[in-house]
Amino acid sequence: MANAVPRRPKPTYEEFVFWVRRPSATYTFSLQHDRRIDEPYDEHQSFSFLVECLSPDRFKGREAEAHFFARDSLTAGSEARRRRPTEPILAVGSIQATKSRFELGGFLPPEVCWRVCAAMAAGTITSMGVNALWTTRGHAYLNSISFRGPEFDPIAYLG
Repeated sequence: MANAVPRRPKPTYEEFVFWVRRPSATYTFSLQHDRRIDEPYDEHQSFSFLVECLSPDRFKGREAEAHFFARDSLTAGSEARRRRPTEPILAVGSIQATKSRFELGGFLPPEVCWRVCAAMAAGTITSMGVNALWTTRGHAYLNSISFRGPEFDPIAYLG
């Protein structure tokens, strides 16, 4: 038999459901130090929060830190939001899940970033769902992110 090349498993999709805990917001405004960028100021918005995984079962009960960043290119009416790019968009975020590491990260439009953070702080967002595409062992791209209020019961949703 010739040297057989092992086949990579097909990427699989999986839904995650999390409880969310109070967030911590970060805002940075400074002079632009990168000479390649023509703008005089540099601005960053982000928030982080803890989540407890409810589903899938193999991650149930694990806690993760989630970081979401405001990305100016996602602002309503921006070029990125007006038309589909020639290169496919990989993700709106990602999950890293190994024995020692469990983290989520993603990007939101700036105006949404602060509203989601404020709603979490006020207790009007209590759970989060993501749809992930596993591309390698321990790493998945997020295709969608949804934040839900207290009227959504993730335990009932999961059955």
